[in-house]
Amino acid sequence: MTVSLKNACLAFALLLMLTSVSCAPKQEISDKKVPHGIILPDTMAAIITDLQIAEASLRQQKMDGKATDSIAKQAFETIFVKYKISREDLEKSTAYYQDNLETYEAIYSSVITRLTQIQTEINSTE
Repeated sequence: MTVSLKNACLAFALLLMLTSVSCAPKQEISDKKVPHGIILPDTMAAIITDLQIAEASLRQQKMDGKATDSIAKQAFETIFVKYKISREDLEKSTAYYQDNLETYEAIYSSVITRLTQIQTEINSTE
């Protein structure tokens, strides 16, 4: 994938994220009130960032006729292994944060910041 395609994918992922969260002011993410078995907010932000990048890459591969279900499954499994979580852990944590919107918005704010930093790094290498 060329750098410009990566930029387009990251820009699309960023736009998708911006439309999915409110414009509330950024709040500090707190790990103090997270129940046992729930992925901590900072880790959740890192996971969502990786998932967004993987999804953007897979969308581009699909447009190029290269994506398959096995490639998609492998991409997501790689993320689960990296963070030592299961799909069920992610689903349980997502459900928890959806019921705790302030923290969820802070997580997504962090994701947007991370994606922006990644895009800036890519743009600076062009």
